[in-house]
Amino acid sequence: MDFVFLMQYCSGLAENFLVLEDDLKTDGNFLSAIKNCLNLHKGLDWVHLRFSIWMSFGKFYRESALTNLARYLRMLYFESPWDLLVDKYHKRLRPDDMAYYCGQVFKHIGNHSSSRNTES
Repeated sequence: MDFVFLMQYCSGLAENFLVLEDDLKTDGNFLSAIKNCLNLHKGLDWVHLRFSIWMSFGKFYRESALTNLARYLRMLYFESPWDLLVDKYHKRLRPDDMAYYCGQVFKHIGNHSSSRNTES
């Protein structure tokens, strides 16, 4: 639920929102990779950009998407982990997969992730 509150709080504060967790390792050039991906997809109709193969982190959202996403996550919070809900939200919103994968610049270094339901 912490991400939901953070999304709600950040709505209106910046143009974009990047979902990160505390058990990540970054590529040394992650800021440049984000900037390059934004420039590459400038003018395209994207809801989020992906900077990781994992569902839970490395998602880069437009600020305009935060309120509806937070509302959806809050409504279904008890049904499944938030990262799985995010994936379902994206598939319902745009079944044609509106996410652009921009390379793996964030890597999970923790022991467990509900995204894969496996050890990492």
